[in-house]
Amino acid sequence: WGVALKRLGAVKTSIYIYLVPVITVIASALILHEQITVMSALGVLLTLVGLCVSEMKLKGKKVGVALTGSFCTYEKVFVQLRKLKEEGAEIVTIFSNASQTIDSRFGSPEDFMKEAEEITGSRPLLTISQAEPIGPKSLLDLLIILPCTGNTAAKLANGITDSPVLMAAKAHLRNEKPLLISISTNDALGMNMKNIGILLNVKHIFFVPFGQD
Repeated sequence: WGVALKRLGAVKTSIYIYLVPVITVIASALILHEQITVMSALGVLLTLVGLCVSEMKLKGKKVGVALTGSFCTYEKVFVQLRKLKEEGAEIVTIFSNASQTIDSRFGSPEDFMKEAEEITGSRPLLTISQAEPIGPKSLLDLLIILPCTGNTAAKLANGITDSPVLMAAKAHLRNEKPLLISISTNDALGMNMKNIGILLNVKHIFFVPFGQD
């Protein structure tokens, strides 16, 4: 498991864990000579179809990447932006108020926005009014909040829309399309556990598997 995490990353490794019941069904038939029932065969088929869907390429898909203020993760964020671009995705970035204005030891907002534009080939969305059309015009196939701070998660869970990122999320969810959250907070097991729990139970919201840095 540890080796798989290092080589494939948490996302791909978590996908292939779903092969465990498939292997169990096949092994039980080969080794224990158990009968494969209709329900077991259907479960295997659905699992394999799900894995194939999860491996589909992103070429031509419109992907929004919303950045909030967890600046220590930005180096990894831009690596993922480049990978999305290599997959052929059409990317638009959205910057929160904090990510547009706060200078940190990890870099300046101007440099971050410039790098995002260079990678994606499009100007970032920087205002609530720029993000709002994502809903009525159905501009995105997928929106990723990467990284999603505890502050952003708390506001999203409680219906607060006071930044471009939160407006983008609200507008995108109106279209019943997937919102993927990559949580980055130091109080996930504290004050923000309730908010994460709320979001986990919202239709069309998904989380990148949790991990400790």
